[in-house]
Amino acid sequence: MVIRFDHLTYVCNKTELEYTLSKFTSIGYREVFREECIPNIPPKKPLLKHPNEKHSLFFLEKDNSIPIEVISYELTTHSPQMIEFASEGCSFTYNTRDVEYLKLLFESIGFKRIDEQTYNAKGVLDKNDSIINIKEAVNPSALLDNEGFTCPTIFVDSYVKTKAKVEENGFTCTESYPIVINGRDLKIFFAIGKTNEIIELISNK
Repeated sequence: MVIRFDHLTYVCNKTELEYTLSKFTSIGYREVFREECIPNIPPKKPLLKHPNEKHSLFFLEKDNSIPIEVISYELTTHSPQMIEFASEGCSFTYNTRDVEYLKLLFESIGFKRIDEQTYNAKGVLDKNDSIINIKEAVNPSALLDNEGFTCPTIFVDSYVKTKAKVEENGFTCTESYPIVINGRDLKIFFAIGKTNEIIELISNK
């Protein structure tokens, strides 16, 4: 069950961090919290192109818009973005080489279908809808240290139930790993699509 659509992740190189933060604050985003020099957890490392041992995060919010978590790495890659988000409102586009498989992955996690290529990722605690438009495109392999928007992060009710449902439909789900973010004990894991789409999932520890 989807509890909350938590945020979209935006990756930048550490040399571009101040510019990136100012870009988002200039359009109304505000920093809620930050954590620096966080070790990259084991389930995340295979999803990185570069041997980044640590990262820093900056959680931003804006009224009536999807929250953004800015992640800065020492080493990043510039490539076509898998996710397109105008940094305004509560909808974004997910590019994929295989629309049908991505739809099945969304349904495995608990997103609600609106029409043929549109889903609502709204959780039971969300006030606003979170609309995902699926678009067929020649996308690169999704990696978590690609620059730009890399993946959505969803808070779910249970790691065990979500992992079982995702794997039942033929997708990969990593093991969970405990982590403390902003004083909260959480479990983080990743669902991976057939053409390497990545969705970060969070549950209570």
